[in-house]
Amino acid sequence: MYTAIPFTIQKSEGIRKETDTKESIRSFLELLVSSPQGSCVADPEFGFIFKNFRFENFNEDKGVLYSSNPEKEPSMYYKHKVHGRSVNVNTFAFDLKKSIEHYEPRLRQVKVNMEYRMHEKTVVLTVSGVVGEKIPEKFEHKIKIHVW
Repeated sequence: MYTAIPFTIQKSEGIRKETDTKESIRSFLELLVSSPQGSCVADPEFGFIFKNFRFENFNEDKGVLYSSNPEKEPSMYYKHKVHGRSVNVNTFAFDLKKSIEHYEPRLRQVKVNMEYRMHEKTVVLTVSGVVGEKIPEKFEHKIKIHVW
């Protein structure tokens, strides 16, 4: 049994609980992805670094972010690619995979795919892995982030 996210208190039962492990992991992933890195005072590393750059200038052809303030920042603000898989070190997907491995131990063999859909102006994250100790089950969750 896990604490449900978002955190909710019910009059008769107290803190709402989640019994489904996969649903609990999905809720936690949504929280992790929606939190900009550095927004949690207790743990500044918690969150998804991509959210910190969501409103920066984006080069759709190269798939990189540029600073909106070139006087203060170098021309390329963040060298990671928006589109890619977690096997490539220079992608936001790799950063998210590392965060998931650190903060969500119930999900193993984590893979993250990050796809920018130009027509929809969205980034689609697909997180997959394995859940369960004795009988491993496949897990997959998609998250859409509307950008630019």
